[in-house]
Amino acid sequence: MAKSLKNIVLVGVVGLAAAIAWVGYGFIVGGDGEASVPIVAPTLKPEPTIAIVATVKPENSEASVDEDVGMGANTKNGESAVPTASDVSSGREALLFQIVPGESTTRYEIDEVLLGKDKRVVGTTSEVAGQMIVNLADPHQSKVGVVRVNARTFKTDSGKRDRAVRNFVLDSGKDKWEFIEFSPSEVRQLPDKVQLGDELSFEILGDLKIRDSVKSVIFEATINLESDRRIKGTASTVVTREDFGLRIPNVPKVSWVDDNVTLVIDLIAERVES
Repeated sequence: MAKSLKNIVLVGVVGLAAAIAWVGYGFIVGGDGEASVPIVAPTLKPEPTIAIVATVKPENSEASVDEDVGMGANTKNGESAVPTASDVSSGREALLFQIVPGESTTRYEIDEVLLGKDKRVVGTTSEVAGQMIVNLADPHQSKVGVVRVNARTFKTDSGKRDRAVRNFVLDSGKDKWEFIEFSPSEVRQLPDKVQLGDELSFEILGDLKIRDSVKSVIFEATINLESDRRIKGTASTVVTREDFGLRIPNVPKVSWVDDNVTLVIDLIAERVES
């Protein structure tokens, strides 16, 4: 009986030691935090624009306006006029912009109690990609494409924490979970009119995928249309660790970690030809 009990204790000690060694290995090793491939995201294509052309009535002709496009022509007293710059589509109403990795950043923010003191942990990466279409003629036709972030490259003020996040929280050390993706389904609260130089605030609804969990979220976004070549903006949302099954390993120095996580994208996007 004593020998059996001794064996059980021995097995328990060995198991505990193995568990501690595994957790320690995750904190010490945990990958190098380098991206396996350059960051890219699916591309968007603007809807084709239709040129509105007015037909000038020849002298002594019964023809006035091409009936197929007449609703977009300038007319006066039943006669058509030579189209102005606003009458003819320049093909630039729908502008395609691409997030610039390196100049843009994505970060997570989460509160914890470390060594008895409140601390806000911030993990940041510049490995973010995505595209958006800004439609100047009809803002409600603007779109946001899939936004992809390399979760493996998040960095905080602690290398040990980063390795633990890669190994135990996001599991981004595994190739299949290297990326976090946000797939927008709707952009709402856009204004009816917009012009270059405007600052726009709106909501982006979509599905956020972290590891093998997908949840619907809403990003609150603000962008500044600096020019027809460049925009600057930010988008943020709050998710919970519980929703995505993100478990924090037990660490003696950390007595509490918040369930809420703030996600923020600070973007610089430049015009690309579609």
